[in-house]
Amino acid sequence: MQARLADEMECGEVRDLLPAWAEGAAGSRNGVLEAHLAGCPSCGLEASRHARVTAALENARQSLPTVDLWP
Repeated sequence: MQARLADEMECGEVRDLLPAWAEGAAGSRNGVLEAHLAGCPSCGLEASRHARVTAALENARQSLPTVDLWP
């Protein structure tokens, strides 16, 4: 078994961070996470799904009325 480099991430770690990554909140792990996504088609697909859902939710939030419609 090959030793893992300190800056490598496994798929499980990446998937745990995808919600934060999609919101731009992965912090210092962002570079390592994106390197993994570039080389892992499965995680890359999952990341694109997270990004689409996050964008759709942000668009929906911006579409909410600015005033309360209930008396």
